[in-house]
Amino acid sequence: ERVNFASRELGNPLKPGVQKIIERIIDDVNFTGSPSQIVDSCLAEMGRVEVDHSTREVLLDFASSLGKFDLSLEDSNRERKKIADTMSMIASTREYQLA
Repeated sequence: ERVNFASRELGNPLKPGVQKIIERIIDDVNFTGSPSQIVDSCLAEMGRVEVDHSTREVLLDFASSLGKFDLSLEDSNRERKKIADTMSMIASTREYQLA
């Protein structure tokens, strides 16, 4: 129940708090970021969560499957959703839940 709540809330880029986190991530990666940079920035913004190697690999595979992150686009809603989806995936990890 708690996992689903956190994952659902962080996965919604329309929520004001999530929008602020996304803005900080965009600033951190200078509008274009590799999946690795996006995952690292999301982990930092979500409380400096440390994940083990296998979890990190799953997160990187997930972020890579979303395609290129280009946050400089005028219509960046799709790109913001990719970040929110990455945060949602992080929220579902054991490490995040136990942090």
